[in-house]
Amino acid sequence: MAIFSAVINNLGGMSSQVGVGTDRLFPAGLSASYGDSPPAWSVVRPNFEDLEVFSVGSFSLYASSSTGTKAPAFATVRQGALRNESTCGANWFEDVHVIPRSLELGNIISDQQFNFSVFNGYRYDDKTFNSLALNAGAGITTSGLASLPTTLQELDTSEFTLLVDSDGASTINGTLDFVVSGVSISVPITGARVVMFPYPPEKGYTEELEFLTDVIERMDGTEQRISLRDRPRHTFDFLVRREDGIEKQRIANLMFDWQSQLFGLPIWHEAVVITADLAIGATATPVDNTDYSDFKVGDLAIVFQDETTFDALTVDTVTSTSVTYTSPTNFAFNAGDTVMPIKLSFAEPTVSRTRPPVGYEDFRVIFKTKEQGSDLSDTAAFSTYSTKVLLDGPNVMDGNTSSASLRRKVSVLDSTTGLVVQSSAWDRGKNASSKGFLTKSRQELWEARGLVHALRGQQTSFFMPTFAQDITPTQNLSSGGTTMEIVNGGYSRFVNARVPHATIRVLLTDGTSVLRDISSSTAVDADTEQLTIASGWPGGGILLTDIARVDFIEKVRMGTDKVKIVHKNNAGHTSVKFATVTVFE
Repeated sequence: MAIFSAVINNLGGMSSQVGVGTDRLFPAGLSASYGDSPPAWSVVRPNFEDLEVFSVGSFSLYASSSTGTKAPAFATVRQGALRNESTCGANWFEDVHVIPRSLELGNIISDQQFNFSVFNGYRYDDKTFNSLALNAGAGITTSGLASLPTTLQELDTSEFTLLVDSDGASTINGTLDFVVSGVSISVPITGARVVMFPYPPEKGYTEELEFLTDVIERMDGTEQRISLRDRPRHTFDFLVRREDGIEKQRIANLMFDWQSQLFGLPIWHEAVVITADLAIGATATPVDNTDYSDFKVGDLAIVFQDETTFDALTVDTVTSTSVTYTSPTNFAFNAGDTVMPIKLSFAEPTVSRTRPPVGYEDFRVIFKTKEQGSDLSDTAAFSTYSTKVLLDGPNVMDGNTSSASLRRKVSVLDSTTGLVVQSSAWDRGKNASSKGFLTKSRQELWEARGLVHALRGQQTSFFMPTFAQDITPTQNLSSGGTTMEIVNGGYSRFVNARVPHATIRVLLTDGTSVLRDISSSTAVDADTEQLTIASGWPGGGILLTDIARVDFIEKVRMGTDKVKIVHKNNAGHTSVKFATVTVFE
């Protein structure tokens, strides 16, 4: 071990460091570039308690002034102060160190190795490494540990490897207890074992994203919304069918023992395909496309062939066509096998099991992720209106119908024996409806997920059509005109350009649309009303026969913090649906 160092700056245009060890000679001629060549000199066990500094220009030499031969003064000699016992040297020498001083394993999903060192920091005394006790539960062993007891010479190190097996107790909370020359040193070790749930679900499994929002409603219906969770928690509702025999036995035995513990859950709808065969020991997988999968550096991923042949590894780097890992694979894989992100999850307390008399058994397991998901917020794929998202795409219906409701906060005074009095602090009602859409590719699913993340449940408002025939025009819309003649449906009397019914969408038969704000309205006669719009109709005008529908554009928010995604397959075919409610802003 080097106990002296000399640093020479600008020697040949470079900086160099030369170490000098016990009983070694300091090389002659180191300062030749300064025109002086100091004679060679020997070092005899320096005393670290008393160091002096000798300097010439940018040359500095640290030497012992009490027991070693003192370096000559080449020119100006600057003597350093005595080393204070409170410095790091005092804490390092004359002590025994175990490195690392504690071990936080994190989540153990595969076998792991950790290097340990026992260092004798005494400069003059040998120490005895008496024993090591592993008090952290089953599945923790050592490799390369010297036969104990063994002697640690001064400034000497004993090294070994700690092996942590993926099999063992779910929670690791113990110590590694060292005894060196009769003195005990305890190193805490903590972590949690994670067991994979490598069983592909049947088609049609459900994913639910859940945010958390505090909605504070004022008397007049306006509201303040406070987001308490900026990223969603995920719930996965899986139905796994397994044939009688070993397939059923594996999952039944796993859930019997591990149901309350932490699982590694593959995200099946984000699987990417391996594009080349892989040998055992591979540290990277070439894949088709990672753009629409949530692989993150430092997170876990599974390289999967079947429920008994897979590797769970920590992601090191990600590109659009490859995923690399911090450790090698234990299995060989073929082109066509898959790689998926992993989410650490807990199973719900009840696992439903159904089976016919013979043949198979269905396991319904609901998993909730341990941690909040990534923030994938991105609304670039969606239209905007007045700086907010506009969800003007087709609305998916349940069956052949869609449902909605009109809500208004009402106060009722009723003594039960006299007249009933009813009033409301709201001057208009709020519509409650829903928004649903289908995705037909991985990209569309990724975009829908980005939208849901950006809206944060009930937190962020957006615009959405009512998807109903709210206004019936009676005449062509002239180019540059600012009026619309409509059938008298009571708009001027009851609505009169009040939000949220102050913006209309003219949906055309070719699928395009024109949005306009209503400035005012008036009843022409019993059959006709006239709307005045804030800006003129587009050039060329709009023929009445080209109008498919005129509906209102309302400012809304999600009516709940939960969004359900039903996955039909791994190709991005899903249905996404969430409740909506009008906001007064």
